[in-house]
Amino acid sequence: MSVMFGIVYQKLYSLYSEDVCGDSCSNDAGKCTASRANARRVTSPVLVTPITLSSSTSSTRLHTNACMPRQKQAYSGRRTTSQLRSAKKGQQARWNKENDTFQNPTPVKRLQKPTRKALTQLQGKVDGLERDVFELRDSKARLQKNLEETKKRLDVLERRWRNDRKKMARTAARNALELKVITDQANYVRELERLKQHVRVLKDQGSGKTKMIRALKARCARIPERLERARQSLPHLSRLKHKRTYTPQIRALAHQLARFGCARSKIGTIIKNTAALFGVQLKGTMSRRTVGRAILEGWVAAQVQLGYEMSKTPSITLSQDSTGHKHQNIEAQHAALRVADYTSGQTDVSIKQTPTTRSKLGWLKNFATIIGYYIRSPLFQREGLLLTLQLIARKIKGMNGDHANNEKAVADAIAEWKHEMGVEELGAEKLLEMEVTYLFGVLQDTNERKIEEAGGLDAWKRLSASEKAELDVKAMKELKMRLGQEAYDCLEDAEKRAIDELLWAGCCMHKDQNSFKGGNTQMMSYWEKNGLEGPIVLANKANAATLQPVLNPNAQPGRELTDAEVIALESSTRGGVKTAAIAGAVLRNRDERKGQGKVYIAHFKEKHGDEFDQFPDTSNGRFGTYGDAAGVLFAYEKDFIEFLETVKMKKHKPGWTNIEKNLVNALKCPQTRQELAVLGLVHQAITVPYLRVVWENRDVNALNLGPWHRHVKEHLQKLIDDPSILITPGPDSHINATLDGKPWTKSEIVDAIHSRLDELPHITGLLVEFLQGSLATYIRFTAEFAPGSLIDLADEDERNAAWMPATNDINEGALGSYRVMMRFKPTLTILQYNAMVLYTRNNTQAFMDAKFEAEDFEFIMREARILDASKLEAKRREEQVAFDRKVAEIAREKEAAKVQKERERKERLAKVVLLKELGEVTTVLTVQRLDEQLDVLRSIEGLEVPKKSKCGRKAERAEILRETLRRYNALGRPSFNHFIEVVEEVLPAWDEEDDEMEE
Repeated sequence: MSVMFGIVYQKLYSLYSEDVCGDSCSNDAGKCTASRANARRVTSPVLVTPITLSSSTSSTRLHTNACMPRQKQAYSGRRTTSQLRSAKKGQQARWNKENDTFQNPTPVKRLQKPTRKALTQLQGKVDGLERDVFELRDSKARLQKNLEETKKRLDVLERRWRNDRKKMARTAARNALELKVITDQANYVRELERLKQHVRVLKDQGSGKTKMIRALKARCARIPERLERARQSLPHLSRLKHKRTYTPQIRALAHQLARFGCARSKIGTIIKNTAALFGVQLKGTMSRRTVGRAILEGWVAAQVQLGYEMSKTPSITLSQDSTGHKHQNIEAQHAALRVADYTSGQTDVSIKQTPTTRSKLGWLKNFATIIGYYIRSPLFQREGLLLTLQLIARKIKGMNGDHANNEKAVADAIAEWKHEMGVEELGAEKLLEMEVTYLFGVLQDTNERKIEEAGGLDAWKRLSASEKAELDVKAMKELKMRLGQEAYDCLEDAEKRAIDELLWAGCCMHKDQNSFKGGNTQMMSYWEKNGLEGPIVLANKANAATLQPVLNPNAQPGRELTDAEVIALESSTRGGVKTAAIAGAVLRNRDERKGQGKVYIAHFKEKHGDEFDQFPDTSNGRFGTYGDAAGVLFAYEKDFIEFLETVKMKKHKPGWTNIEKNLVNALKCPQTRQELAVLGLVHQAITVPYLRVVWENRDVNALNLGPWHRHVKEHLQKLIDDPSILITPGPDSHINATLDGKPWTKSEIVDAIHSRLDELPHITGLLVEFLQGSLATYIRFTAEFAPGSLIDLADEDERNAAWMPATNDINEGALGSYRVMMRFKPTLTILQYNAMVLYTRNNTQAFMDAKFEAEDFEFIMREARILDASKLEAKRREEQVAFDRKVAEIAREKEAAKVQKERERKERLAKVVLLKELGEVTTVLTVQRLDEQLDVLRSIEGLEVPKKSKCGRKAERAEILRETLRRYNALGRPSFNHFIEVVEEVLPAWDEEDDEMEE
């Protein structure tokens, strides 16, 4: 604000004269009260009082306010007349106070009325200015709001402009394509018009151009078709991604291509090039990392599928098998589930460390993994089907596998775990049934016992939260087990059986294989039991040179064999099975670089036609191949010898290798040929019909094969009682000879045997021995079906609930497939292999198509990324290295303990005084002293002393001691004390070697 002082008459005149109230005054002349008052006041001289004015206020505006009529003083709409009067009085007082120099009462009094009017006018001006300020503020707020809205609209317009620019770019691309189509169409139209014009010209030229006109019309008729083909041949733009993520269909395609053997780094290029063949142009190429994640997504989806199906299935049966691969044990596991119309399975390969506990823990780990993925999945949130370890244990009804002891141990461990889960579940139910007060007391006792076992309250307080939680879980488990065991003991036998029931059945293929092996073992003993010369020895390359003097027909009879010859002879094998194995190595070796496989096929197909099949795959140890190979070798014996002669003579330096020579010698050996005949005949009569029942029908329940196994044993016994059933020729010989009464599978083998019976003098005895050994082995391997067994006592519903396949082919095949896959894909991890096998075996893609929604695909992609970043393969290798070191350390400790035990034994024996005379062996000697004397003599080289378990009672031990002392004195061997001295000199060297190994 600025202050203006008017001290001259002219200024006051300018404020109050009529000239000031000029054209702007709306009052009539002479009627304006302000004008008349001002006209009277200007005639007398006055003193001018200082007036405070706004620097922005113009004189014209002040004049306008001064001329306002009285009835318009309420213009502001805010102040009343009394409020204005009070404000004027306050303003007058302030002016008087600030300008106390003007003390003349007369001029002031004379100016009070005009000044009051001026104040009124000024107050009106102030009110107007306030209104202007308020209006300006409102205008500013509105402008600011409009500015913000304008900015938002600008942002929206900018985004629309960017989107429109992208659309325009895409539209431009489409327009370019459409323009090309339109251009081509226009060209064709012009061509059409040109042709039509040409037709008219030709018509004008005469009727001699009729053929040309017809051809041109045909061309014109084909133009629309050419236009359509041209349009379809234009490239179509397509995208593999949706919201910057590859679509589930593309990811599934990548998974399938990886399963079919395509390199992960090439799958993206394959998809792009394949799409280009169909006129689809793809943007972007899938990377190797993305393909790997797509594979892992299949594994996660398979886990969700297994969890879903396990929650719905009424029963589960398990199976497993193991093998070795590159000095590591791998294990295949399979779960057979009964669902609506599909029997799904789980095939998993993992490192196995110990046969029993690791396998049981492996199953539990797999179950926990399945449960974890399933309950976290959106599918579980939608379906709400619960799945827990207790529920899985209740649903497990059976287990099958081969007859190895470790597999049976795993089945026993699973049965024990199932019982434990059942008892714990009973305990949990009993806790829920308790009254609150009684339950509180039980929990209080359990808590006190837990604290006491922890070492008291002070020790309990010092424990960490995780340790306390672990002890709490342990205490609750013990409580539930204790209560559950009490409830279990009160159950009926049928109820206990329902909780504990776990049926186990062995693989039928292994039953036949072991039965065949048992029969062959007993058949090979036929020659020695009857004092006959056995088949020719088939020594390997290492033993062939050593046994050459022994096997030479011109060898000196009665010559004593050397130790090396004895060892070589004992380690060498002979017979029909060995011949079949050698033939497989020569004619169909699993290593393509070895053997005569391709040459053999060419020669035999040229001689016997295209119907002649490959040689049975004994090199890979296939089921039933040894009996089949034996029959083929016997039936085509001369052809095989002729072929081997050809192989010999076509070499640069004619000759046979050791294995080829063994095969020729075996085929020429009469005893070996008789064993081949027996093996081939039994294979056709027993093995082929047996496998036809248990292998060809994949839906057969192994638990329902009890009557079939009894029939097999009865048939074997029938053939033992009357072996002529097998060796009697005739067109209907198969009716009584074969296991199922059906015709022979390879009748040429049976006919060859029947036609050459005069060359087989011992075939009946060999056949009976084989059948007896086979029957004894078969009875032992079908013990689970014996009368009174769990399978025998189970009713039909229980057997159907515990459905299991008759063979273990699924696990055998998984292990074989893994080895083959690792041969061609050595960088493939076990998890990726499991993902591909699970995805394919369980038909996971069909499950995903039926059950998955968008959120499920997001879930499996997220979990796959976590798996990919967890470095599971590196952790597995670290665990394997740690396990190998642990095994080596255990072996080292066992070896050190063995050496220490031997040292202590030698030291103990060194203190024993060895008897010299036979008369010193009296009844006074105790059994302990007799054993000490025998131990001393047993440690001396050259004395054959029976083992302690074979020495019998005290009298027998004394007699053995006398006989040993007599031989020892006769030999004149060094004393035991001398032997101990030698041992003591050697032992430090052993210790030094152990120290070096530890370093």
